Amino acid sequence: MVCNSNFPKSLSKFIPKEWKTYPHPHLQLKITIPRQFEIDESSNGKDVLFRFRDYPLNSVNFVNPKEGIRQRLWSNYQPIMTISFFGIKGRKYEYMHFDARFGMPTQCWVIPLTCKELGIEFRHPENWNKIKNTILKLVKITE
Repeated sequence: MVCNSNFPKSLSKFIPKEWKTYPHPHLQLKITIPRQFEIDESSNGKDVLFRFRDYPLNSVNFVNPKEGIRQRLWSNYQPIMTISFFGIKGRKYEYMHFDARFGMPTQCWVIPLTCKELGIEFRHPENWNKIKNTILKLVKITE
């Protein structure tokens, strides 16, 4: 049995007043998120998940296609359009991301980066478009 996870209704009305910048420890990447988002780094240090009141909302994944398939990321789906992100040509995906039996509608922006793919995922994006769009505008690749 597969279930849709319930989106935190409080985020639909949430307006961030303060933002913080998270410098990725292994990539030349900085992502700015609302101060209320919690940071959950993976054990391998390459992937990071941002949570709102314990709900997984946003993630940054740096994987090769085989890892992406194993983690049930975008590698399992067809892109819906081409994009330009940081001036790098990439792809946008929409799919259901499953953690165990719970599925979440997901949008993901993916670009090739140093022999792997960098993906920025947003779960339930329709419910928090303004915050999602601000995060996308504020992501920076640093030298």
